[in-house]
Amino acid sequence: MGWNFGCAIITFDFRPVIDKLVQPERRQFLSGAEDPDERRSKELIDIGTGVFEALGIGCVSDDAPISLSDATSQYFDDYAVGVLEGKTVLVGRNLGLVQDEQSLMQAYAAISAQYGPVAAFWCNDASGTYMISIFRNGTRCRFWASGPGIAENDGALVEGEDANEVHGHDRLMGILEAAAGSSFGTLTDLTMERFSAC
Repeated sequence: MGWNFGCAIITFDFRPVIDKLVQPERRQFLSGAEDPDERRSKELIDIGTGVFEALGIGCVSDDAPISLSDATSQYFDDYAVGVLEGKTVLVGRNLGLVQDEQSLMQAYAAISAQYGPVAAFWCNDASGTYMISIFRNGTRCRFWASGPGIAENDGALVEGEDANEVHGHDRLMGILEAAAGSSFGTLTDLTMERFSAC
């Protein structure tokens, strides 16, 4: 069966700039009495609200935690946001599947110009389809795709990418782990916040 998911990793932690992304009336209320899990949850909801809006993705917070493992299930059709080692991790089918959709690509480019590199991934082991886009300084500098009727290879190799001919799954995982700064096994335990598509 294998993995079936779309995701994006932004090399930036939005917590320090969330006031610029989300209007005060839309922010989660912090009373100061929150335990660490409640505070983490509220911070992730604020981050997701701002970043998904910046990407032009319509969704609303479920105010419910979800593991990355569950968010990468083939049955997951919504979105999730998490933060790992100063990087923002987004999961959702459309984040990686529509890699030629102009408005999303422009939004990734804009985020990469303002905040830092963005890596977008689509992984579908069942069909053998894999796509990778890397954005730096406002442009897409790497696009690689492989699958039935798909063969793209634009731009220079990036960190984590094997220069040899390897299976698409292995190429994607190498780049994803380099972008995340963590093994995929560690990533699957990441606690995220769920957002419902709307």
